Parts: sequence; structure tokens; C-alpha cells
Amino acid sequence: MLKAYFVSPQRMQELREGRGGALLEGFSQALNRSGYAKVTARRHIRAAEHLIYWAETERLSADTPNEEILRRFDEHLVRCRCPGYGHTHRLDLLNGVRLFLEHLQQVGVINASTVEPVTQPLALFTSFCDWMRAQRGTADITLYNYGLVIRALLVTLGEDPGEFDAQSLRQFVLDQTRDRGWAVAKRCTTALHMFFRFLIAEGKWDSRLVGAIPVIAHWRHPAF
Repeated sequence: MLKAYFVSPQRMQELREGRGGALLEGFSQALNRSGYAKVTARRHIRAAEHLIYWAETERLSADTPNEEILRRFDEHLVRCRCPGYGHTHRLDLLNGVRLFLEHLQQVGVINASTVEPVTQPLALFTSFCDWMRAQRGTADITLYNYGLVIRALLVTLGEDPGEFDAQSLRQFVLDQTRDRGWAVAKRCTTALHMFFRFLIAEGKWDSRLVGAIPVIAHWRHPAF
């Protein structure tokens, strides 16, 4: 199914005959079944290819826990010098690696107990990052900081933005910023405003709820 994402016969041959070619072919089939867009699927396949190259270089044990792999790979990306592999979009690479590890679990290549499943909040945040880069040219470090708030939001309030309401959003901001100062509150609400602009643009959220997010210039924690 690599042919669904790559036009160049040379590139497809390189993938199929390179390290983990059969695994990458299977991964591409899984991405195709899940309906991933070409540009996103190619990025995830490239991340998986990078992981395979790095894991072989590091001589990782087959029973290395998933979170240990991700931690070490993340550390590697900071100083990556792997020939032919990029490392600028770290969040995208780690998301692709998680998806690849989940696929390996599903097909029985690695032990299910070593893998933490990829969740919808991560997928939704990845779509947000893609949108922010395309619409605003946002830098990865900014997206990383937004992600600290957005991931917490999705874990706290659930995976369906359509279920959010004004009271729960206000309480989330309170819990995230209580006793942490104006700057933290500003970062939190800025991240939420940007995320909800993305959701509104994608038709996933009611624009009337934007007013539920406090305006920092007038924000004060209520006394309880």
C-alpha cells in the first residue's frame, strides 16, 4: 500500500527493500484503512522509518517498553544526525512513532503490554498543529507549549469537544491557573483560544462558547 502514498518507484523500492520494509508496508496499509491524508501518512511512515534506523543503530532489545523507546527517541531527536532523516517537527515524529508502535502491537510484532495506545486527544492535537502551521506558520516550540494545555483539557473534559460547556471550561481554567500567576493564566487562555479557533474552523465546536474562556485583563480567581 506504499504506492498509495508515494509516486516514485525508486522511493517505494527503497522503503520495501530497506530496514523493516515489510513492517512499513503493513503500517502504510493500516494508515490507508484509517483514512489518513497522503501528506500525514507519508510523515508517519517517515517517522517509522527513522525509528527503525535508530533502533537498529542503538541495538534496542525487542522487549524495551514503549515509553522507554519514546523517551530515548525524543532525547535522540535533540541531537539527531541520522543521514537523510529530519528532526525539526518533533511532535509529529513522536506521534508517528506512537502510531507505528500501536500498529506493531496490533499485528503481534511486539508485546501488547509494552505499548500505550494512541488516543484521540493526541490525534486531535496533531491536526491542530497541522492547521496552525498551514494557517499561521506557528513554530514547534509554540505548539509544544500549547500542547501542555490542550492535552490536559482533552484528558480532563473528554475526547469530544462537542460535549464541552461553559461551566466545565471555566472550571478547567481555574484549576490550571490557580495560584500560578498572570503569565501562566495568559499562556493557558491563549492556547485555548487558538485551539477553539481551529475547532470552529473545522466545524467541531460552537463558536458561542468562546465567551466562556476568561479574558485575562479582567481575570480574577473567585473566592471559594
